[in-house]
Amino acid sequence: MALTKDERTDAILRIQQFARDERGEDMGDLAAGIQLDFIERELAPLFYNAGVRDAKALAQRFHGTLAEELESLEMRVRPGGKARRAS
Repeated sequence: MALTKDERTDAILRIQQFARDERGEDMGDLAAGIQLDFIERELAPLFYNAGVRDAKALAQRFHGTLAEELESLEMRVRPGGKARRAS
């Protein structure tokens, strides 16, 4: 997972702004870039995996609903060969 050049520049500016606002610290591009590298390497995968888990849960709920809908449309064959619609 890689940021575009513009996204990376924006992220560095945000880190610098955070340092100013929260700690009253001026942070250079190098220091902010090193922090961003740490965040990308160590923290981003945690958030990415949480997003994947959320997407998986949503897909499973959708799949369950879809399976129920399809089952309700399925034609059932009764003994004697007569079809009936599932209820």
